[in-house]
Amino acid sequence: MEKRTRETYFYPKLRGKRNELGYSLEDMANLLGISKDCYFRKEKGKTDFYLCEVRKILLLFNMNFEDIFFTRSVNQKVDNDKRNGESNE
Repeated sequence: MEKRTRETYFYPKLRGKRNELGYSLEDMANLLGISKDCYFRKEKGKTDFYLCEVRKILLLFNMNFEDIFFTRSVNQKVDNDKRNGESNE
């Protein structure tokens, strides 16, 4: 089983977009109906987002899932798997 690392589960694009649009941690927590600390842990990747939370964030930011939640390392792995003929299907 792959060890979870901070880099793998940290969402820098989410944080960047949140800051760009002027939303605080508290604003995001209120949007999702959770505590500020809970939201902070999710954004840092220490706990997972629920699908309904992801949907609210994407609607608020008017962005696609890949634009916010995929990191370069994930995209790079998918590309490498495709080049090597591997498939997750």
